[in-house]
Amino acid sequence: MIVGEWVGFFSRSLFYYNFLVLLTMMPPESPIGKSLDAAEFIIAVFNSAVQLIDLRTCSAYHQWHLYNAINIDFFTLKVFENSFECFDRNEPIFIYCQTGQCSKIAKEELMDIGFEEVYDLNGGIRALKN
Repeated sequence: MIVGEWVGFFSRSLFYYNFLVLLTMMPPESPIGKSLDAAEFIIAVFNSAVQLIDLRTCSAYHQWHLYNAINIDFFTLKVFENSFECFDRNEPIFIYCQTGQCSKIAKEELMDIGFEEVYDLNGGIRALKN
C-alpha cells in the first residue's frame, strides 16, 4: 500500500512538473494586426469608443476625416515615432491613410513597439469613398 501511494504521488508530481515546463516554453501571445475592409472598419469604429488615427498629412486631414480621428502625420518621422506615447497599448487602435499602404507599414511598426491590437483600413480613405 505504501509503495502504491508513493507511485501515485510520484506520477502526479511528474505530471505537474511537465505541465509547468510546458507553460514556460509556450511563446507569449503575439499581437493582433488585421486589415479590415471598409464596412468592417466603419462598423468597428462607430460601434465603440476606439483609438482612431488618421495617418495622412495635416492638409489632407483638414479637408476630410473620420469623426473623432486624431491626425498623426506618417510622413513626419519624428512626429510619428513620438506621438504614440499617450495611447493605451492594451486597447485596440484603428489606423487609416489615403491608399492603405502607409497604414500597413504603420500597423507593423505599432505592433513592434507593443500595441496588442492594430487594425488598418484596407484601401484607405479611397475604399470608403467608393
